[in-house]
Amino acid sequence: MKIKPEEVKGWGTFRRVLKKLIHSANRTENISISRNSFTDGVTYSGDSIILNISKSKPSLGGVSSGNLGIHAFQLVEEDITTLCVRQGTVGTIIPTITGGSELEPDYTENVLSLPGTGTREYWLKITIDSSGYITAVTIEDGEPGNVSATQAEILLGSVETDSGDIVVFNSNLSGSQALASCGANHFFGFV
Repeated sequence: MKIKPEEVKGWGTFRRVLKKLIHSANRTENISISRNSFTDGVTYSGDSIILNISKSKPSLGGVSSGNLGIHAFQLVEEDITTLCVRQGTVGTIIPTITGGSELEPDYTENVLSLPGTGTREYWLKITIDSSGYITAVTIEDGEPGNVSATQAEILLGSVETDSGDIVVFNSNLSGSQALASCGANHFFGFV
């Protein structure tokens, strides 16, 4: 039995599709799911589904989003039509979503707007006063442009959608950021 991607839109539908798959194996067989070079086990017991997920191989160096776990400024797919961002800071400033309020500790409150169909980038726009202090940080839908001594920017992440459904998304940052500036040259660092 093949599972079509459009059948799975969140954990609830994933569970229903998985139960259907397990029922098709007459409830008595264990089922394996192959993904890349890993094999995961699935067992149906009464009204429960038990997933035995194989661990991914450790990273051989560098930063891999698969090994970071939960971190500041992480983009999170809440369901197939909702993309959220975890709270983080630039310096000591918590960003706002354009036209909204500061990012909340509960990431499900930090919903990003999605394009109907297409790709969208999310950027942190940082406003700096004449003394070099950060005065505001906003999340923008698209590159803010105009980098200067009083404005910096860094890519937060991107999303690709099809008819409002998330196809793929990418988190560019792996935590809160520190900012050092010299005129119009800005340098970001992971905090």
